[in-house]
Order: sequence, then structure tokens, then C-alpha cells
Amino acid sequence: MLSRLNVMEKVNQTSPERFILLGLGSNFPYLQIIYFIVFLVMYIITLSGNLLLIIVVRINPKLNNPMYFFLSNLSIIDACFSSTIVPKVLKNTLAIDKKRFILLGLSNVPYLQAICFLVFIVMYIITLSGNFLLIIVVRINPKLQTPMCSFLSNLSIIDICFSSTIVPKILINTL
Repeated sequence: MLSRLNVMEKVNQTSPERFILLGLGSNFPYLQIIYFIVFLVMYIITLSGNLLLIIVVRINPKLNNPMYFFLSNLSIIDACFSSTIVPKVLKNTLAIDKKRFILLGLSNVPYLQAICFLVFIVMYIITLSGNFLLIIVVRINPKLQTPMCSFLSNLSIIDICFSSTIVPKILINTL
């Protein structure tokens, strides 16, 4: 009985260094077309909205202040991020071979895992504290009760939600 347990322990081990993500699509081609159209429309709306905002901020002299400059920079970042990710998603949505993405883990070396964990947790704490600080300052200071500062506060809330969705999972998987 003891030898069976030893064999099962060797066979039944999992390795956290590989994550397999299945794609969105299914075996139904019409769903893949629907996904493609939805992502394409969202991509076009995102790019056109960001580019329109950048153009309006550059053309209108009344909008030549630091806050709108910051907003146009955010639009540039969003357009670049969208243009990096969405075309790949669109390509993979209509791919004939079924979608499987294999992500290799960061490292199997324990001290490197600890270093990665520390780097991610420090970045996460800095992100959370900076965003919470911005939200608190905008709420407390009456001079900052403007639509632009409210917009920046909302962006901070979105960043907190996004970071709190992704980073804790990364931290768990790192160790």
C-alpha cells in the first residue's frame, strides 16, 4: 500500500508554472462572428473617441492647460494599449484552430518567486495608495470640485478596481 501512495504522489503532482486559458469562442462559428463584431465595434469606438479627444484638446486654445494635457496623454495611452491588445483578440477570435493560450509562470526558483512577489506587492501598494490619495484630496478640497477632477477621481476608482482584480491573483500565483 505504501508503494502505491509513493507512485500516486509522483504521478499526481501539479506544477504552478503553466496556466492554460481557453479562448472566448466556442465550437459554434456564429458566436465567433458575434464576438468579432462586438470587439471590432468596441475597438472602433475606443479609438475614435480617444483620437477625437486628442484632436479637440490640441486644436482648442481654451483647453491648453495641464489638466487637459494630462487627459490627452491618457487618451494616447488608452489608444496605444487598445491597439496592442484588441487586434490580437480580433485575429484569435476568427482563428480556425481552437484558441489556447499557454502562459508560462514567472519562475520556479523560490528566491526569484519571493522577489517577484515583493515587486508586485510594492507596486500594488503604491498604486492603491496613490489612487486613494487622489480620491481623498479631490473629495476634501473644495477647489478641486470640478468636472475634470471628478473625472480623474473616477479614473482612480477604475484603476483601483482593475488592480484589485488582477494583482491579488498574480500575488497568489507567484507564491
